[in-house]
Amino acid sequence: MRRVLILGGTAWLGRQLAHLLVRAGDQVSCLARGRSGMVAEGVRFIAGDRSDPMTLVEAAGDWDEVIELAYAPAVVSNSLDALAARAAHWTLISTVSVYARNDEPDADESAAVVDPVDLADYGQAKVTAERASAAALGDRLIIIRPGLIAGPGDPSDRFGYWPLRLARGGDVLTPVLQGRCVQVIDVADLADFVVLAGRQRLAGVINAVGTSTPMTEFFAHATAVTGFTGRLVQAEETG
Repeated sequence: MRRVLILGGTAWLGRQLAHLLVRAGDQVSCLARGRSGMVAEGVRFIAGDRSDPMTLVEAAGDWDEVIELAYAPAVVSNSLDALAARAAHWTLISTVSVYARNDEPDADESAAVVDPVDLADYGQAKVTAERASAAALGDRLIIIRPGLIAGPGDPSDRFGYWPLRLARGGDVLTPVLQGRCVQVIDVADLADFVVLAGRQRLAGVINAVGTSTPMTEFFAHATAVTGFTGRLVQAEETG
């Protein structure tokens, strides 16, 4: 039985991961403050704030897999200091927001990342987390960079907003659709891949993104699924 520690694990992606790992027969622990959601059934919960290094004492020991979801530099560094030496494999969930540009079609993992000068910025903080993790773990580390994540439980509702709004009927205000694309990855698919990567102890950096879909095609599907009969009122962005 594998021993897996999720640093986080009570909200959205983390909770999905915990559920999958328990279902697969792994012994799963989650270290989190417990403010963002409920612990999945069958998971050992370690309550604590990782900005305090003493919180990590209870998580000391040998781990087959550690999954890091945080981005705050102090939290990531404290966890690496306490746990990296005794982890057989480590997965860092990063983000495509680390890239310096987002307007390069077909750019891959070799593209330039932002210079981390403002660690309050999510993407820049994740670059710092990636570098610290790579320095501590070497080839025991996989860095997974998801794009926009969608699916049940999305706290941002950036994607799910549209089907819900269309289902309510009436005219719907949208951005100009022509020339725009949508690219999301379902949280269930992402969780499946994260679990697989850890089980196979994959290493390196990989983008985890969905297929790029023209926004016109997305709205065609969404209107068909929701039975929308109103008008899509397209408007240019202002400001």
